[in-house]
Amino acid sequence: MFNEVTASNIVKIDLDGSVLDDTPYGINPAGYAIYGRIHAAREDVGSVLQGGAGGVGAEMRPAPLNQDAVRFYNRIDYHDYEGISLELGERERLVASLGEHRALILRNHGLLTAGRTMAEAFTLMCHMEKSCAAQIMLDATTPDDPRLVMLSPEMCEHSAQQACRINDGADAMRWMDQVDPGYRA
Repeated sequence: MFNEVTASNIVKIDLDGSVLDDTPYGINPAGYAIYGRIHAAREDVGSVLQGGAGGVGAEMRPAPLNQDAVRFYNRIDYHDYEGISLELGERERLVASLGEHRALILRNHGLLTAGRTMAEAFTLMCHMEKSCAAQIMLDATTPDDPRLVMLSPEMCEHSAQQACRINDGADAMRWMDQVDPGYRA
């Protein structure tokens, strides 16, 4: 179960899905279908995470109204729901949907982040979930609400570039060590 995962019981597999170490555990076929192809296609990706916001079905691109969301400005796309991700044909479409981005909204499924490291993928996921939550609250207001301050496209791009330069996730690992260092076991 997810709450039992530690560094020592993660199952190591190759890009073909073959288990490389002697282990009593198996792999999640849907996870392999998604993540295995992304790892094969993107040498810059060391970790892929999927989770959160499972009910997102519409064009819910987080509006760049806060620091969490602006980091995804022009750096996020969508992938249509195709059922449980067991069909290997979906892999190529998923990789195409992700493109060169590090974040993807899986319609009616959840969120996906692709980081250079586990810490970066985790940090991106935290910002994605916050961005989606803010968007849901924003959608409850009117578009012409005078309290909304829209950032210029230039400021959005500038901020997104800044976030790309500093988003290594090192702070996330320090936080995890404080909350529950047992994940390292």
